[in-house]
Amino acid sequence: MLEEKTYTLPQLAQELGGAADRQSVLKKLQRRGIAYTAEGRGAKLKITIQSIPDRFPTYCIRELQFAPNSDFEKVRNLFYYCFNDEEFFTYPDERKAAALEECGHHVSRQSIAVYLQKLYDLGLWSKSSQEFVYYFAHGGVYREADKQEYLEAWHDYWGWKEEFGGELKIVCPMILEKYDGFPRKQAVPEANAMEQEAIQTLIALTNESYERAYG
Repeated sequence: MLEEKTYTLPQLAQELGGAADRQSVLKKLQRRGIAYTAEGRGAKLKITIQSIPDRFPTYCIRELQFAPNSDFEKVRNLFYYCFNDEEFFTYPDERKAAALEECGHHVSRQSIAVYLQKLYDLGLWSKSSQEFVYYFAHGGVYREADKQEYLEAWHDYWGWKEEFGGELKIVCPMILEKYDGFPRKQAVPEANAMEQEAIQTLIALTNESYERAYG
């Protein structure tokens, strides 16, 4: 990972990817908005990286396939809490949104689902097929549940739906009244052991960006 220090031309070319050609390497630095100084010629050339812009957005665009116009502040804030608080990562998206709001970071439930899906699509994390979080949610209100209550709510739903001829305008208010929300479950995320290098790079860039903003 590129750092703010002095490199030889071959060292810097290895970091950036490509041939150890002075003109090519310097153009790459310029395109990325990296401030540098260059001293010496030929084998004595030394390039000192003075400052590096926030690398998190670039990584997200190139490696995670985010659109360039994504709100990377929201993405970063979500990822920061997911990667540094294992329990937070297992929260249902509704609870993640509420917890972030309490920290002064507004990220909607819908955006959270979209951002995390990038990690699943690329195989960095996967959704457990056996471990789930059960809960009830409605109108931004969230409460935890266990599997038994979750199944009971669905049992009531299907029973009342049959009893009232499929009239959801009758059934849904009954569910809300009894359970204070609709029954939902969300799979617990699992890191892919084969992608640890990419995962650790993403975590490092996320933390670096967050600490620049709030440190």
